[in-house]
This record gives sequence, C-alpha cells and structure tokens, in this order.
Amino acid sequence: MRKKKEPKEKRPKNVKKILKWVAIVCAVVIVLELFYLMFVYFKNESKNTYFDGLNAIDKIEDGYIAVGSSDFKRSKGNSWTEGYEKGKLVLYDEDYQLLWEKKYDKGYNTTFFDVDATSDGYIAVGSGEMSQEQNDNQLRDALIVKYDKDGNIVFEKQFQVLGNAKFTKVKAVDDGFYVIGQSIFPPMDLGFADNGGGVLVKYDQEGNEVFRSNFGGSKSGLFNDFVISDDGIYVVGKDAANTGLLVKYSMDGERLWIKNYSYTDSLGFSSIVEHNDQLVVVGATKVKDDDSDYDTDGLLLKYDKDGKLLMDEKFTVNERVEEDNKAIETSVSMDRFNAVVIDEDDNIVIAGQVAVKDEEESDSQRNVFRYNGLFMKYSWDGELLEHREIGGSRDDYFTGIRLEEDHYLITGYANSKDQDLKRTNRNGKDFKPLFLEINEDGNIEKIK
Repeated sequence: MRKKKEPKEKRPKNVKKILKWVAIVCAVVIVLELFYLMFVYFKNESKNTYFDGLNAIDKIEDGYIAVGSSDFKRSKGNSWTEGYEKGKLVLYDEDYQLLWEKKYDKGYNTTFFDVDATSDGYIAVGSGEMSQEQNDNQLRDALIVKYDKDGNIVFEKQFQVLGNAKFTKVKAVDDGFYVIGQSIFPPMDLGFADNGGGVLVKYDQEGNEVFRSNFGGSKSGLFNDFVISDDGIYVVGKDAANTGLLVKYSMDGERLWIKNYSYTDSLGFSSIVEHNDQLVVVGATKVKDDDSDYDTDGLLLKYDKDGKLLMDEKFTVNERVEEDNKAIETSVSMDRFNAVVIDEDDNIVIAGQVAVKDEEESDSQRNVFRYNGLFMKYSWDGELLEHREIGGSRDDYFTGIRLEEDHYLITGYANSKDQDLKRTNRNGKDFKPLFLEINEDGNIEKIK
C-alpha cells in the first residue's frame, strides 16, 4: 500500500518577514559600505596630485618621440609607482595620440630630460636615484639610455663624478652621442674639485665613453643646452654664484674660450640656437638692486661666434599689458625664458614662464603665486613683436618649443582646466602633458 506523503512543514509568516527584513538590512549595509568606500577613495584622490609631464620632444616620421617623467597613476599600460616618479619614453602620432609609453622602471626616482631620434631608435638622457643610499640623500647618477624603435632598451649607462649628477641634453652624430649635464658635490660636502661642474661627454655608438670635459663651480656648475656647429660646440649653462655661462669647445672636447654673464637665476642660461652665424641665448636674470633669488626677468642675448655680446634684452613682468593696454602692476617679477627657436622670417620665438599672484589664495599675511606659460616673439634685431601669457587658474609650465610647417608647437605640463587651457580631459588637479599649437599671431590653434 502506497504511503502518503507527509505535508511539508510551512514556515510561520513571522519568520518570512524576519528574513525579508534581514535581506533588506544587508542590502542597505552593502550600499552604505559602497558609498563609504567611494567617499574614502575620492577623499584620498582630492589629497593627492598625480604627475605626468614632458621635458623634451623630437619629430620623427609620422609622429613624435618624447621623454619626461610620471608616477603612472593614470597610465593605461604601466603600473602606478606610488610615491616615486619614473622616467618615461613616449611615442605619439601626428595628432598627439599616445601610441605607446615605456616606463624606465629602475632605481627609485628617475627622470628623462632630453631625447634625440637616431636611424635605429632613440637616445634618452636624464638622472636617477639608483640606490637606497641615493634615495635617502636625494642624490642622483646621470643616465644615458639607448632604445630601439619599439622602445626596448639596447644599452644603459650611469655617469658620476662628484656624487650628484644629471644629463640635460643629448645630440646624436654619425659616430656616437654628445651629452651635457652636471656633476657636483652633495649639498653638505665641502671642498673644490677641478673635474666637476658642468660636464660635456662623448659616447660611441655602443655607449662607451670617448672623452669628457668640464667647467664651472663644483657646487653649482651646470650645462643646460648646446649646439654643434661647423667650427665647434657651443654650450650654455651656469657657473658658480648665479653667473650665466657660454663655453666653446672643439669637437674633441678641448675648451677654447669662456664667456660669463652676471647675474642670472639659479639655472642660468637655458637654451641656445645658432642662426645667421650668430648665437641666440635665453634664460633669466636677477632683478637689479634686489637681493631676492626669486625676482627675475626673462633674458634674451645674442652673441657672435667669438663670444662678443651683440644684444641684451630683458622682459619684466611690469611690461606685460592687458587688452586695454594698461600695465599690470605687481610687487614681484618672476619671469624666465626656457626655450628658443628661430622661424623662417628670422624671428626669435620663445617659450617661457611667469609667476602670477593668486588673488584667491593670497591674504594679508602672504602672497601665493601660480605659474603661466609665456609665448614671446622678437624680431632678429630684438623688437618685441608678440607676447602672450597662457594658462588657467592652476600651474602651467612650458618646457619646450618647436617650429612646425604652419605653427609653433609648445610642450610642457599643466593642471589647469579653464581659461586658455580649457579641456575636458583635465581635472584641474593632476599635472598632465601639454601640447599647444600656436599660429604666427600668437593665437592658440589646438590644445591637447
């Protein structure tokens, strides 16, 4: 005889209600936890400024190769180096779209200051904290790194003389590479060394050192830029005691003559170009009758190839004018010319920097300044033709300028998202690479 199935035991209605409320409470807790995690995330985000900047760019076929440094927080292909800034090599297409980005993932903090394209790849130079001791004491080795066209390292070399070194510029030649930079004593070391200061080094194609030369104070000498001419190498930078420096070397590194200029800021002469058998040099000079290291004017000089000074033009913040042609008055002048090119009309075109008082952040106790970029154009004789201050409500820096077919290309890094630099891909906090196309009238044609 078939057994009757016993009826399933029914849960009391109050148990169902309890389970229902438990599920609701759990869902609410999960939602609140998610909101809390989002709050913590955005709170931490607001406290941090992430950095991604370009120091130099070189034109190649169908695009650009560039170098700089980043913490890679926003990188799509590299991991975040939290607390550290790493050198990078970047390939862009002609519209400045990122094709690939290679992180120099060695040592601690590293950066690249310059890059030059070669027939089989790229040569990058910079500096890095390569040991724990260097990181602890904020000291660096100079770096030279050869990459193939896919961004793979072919060779890498470190350079050191006195304890703190960097390479600032590189130029490839048929039989190797000329590099300039600095090697000086650490801040607390005393004494004098005749092998330090600004340095000029030649490497062969395999990265072996051919020769080295140097000049400048062993605590502060610095070489920032150079040109290779048909009669030698002309190098600019800084000697000791805020003195601008122009040095001529033979192709074999023999020092031929030296010219000094007093007084500059702590960087001295920044950039040099050769044109019409003359040398155009830019930088910054200290304001006369002012003991402050911060009050500086933009500096434009012209020399003949024997080192004779032919032109000396200064640009002060009080010469800046608004659209109504009224001078802007300020109690401080922090102007600097960083890079220079000569256009097809023999005009001298400069990318620079200016400090602007931030009215919102300043108060009766202190003045707070932010930085805008400067676009300047002078005639060959030194007449100011165009001037424009470019930036937003945050800090914006111009590090380089190139002459393209129908415009000037300015590069650097910025964290503004408004005014001249209004872009949807900037959050007004992070520093990110900046590309500006400026026409011959000084107007912005394109921002990336």
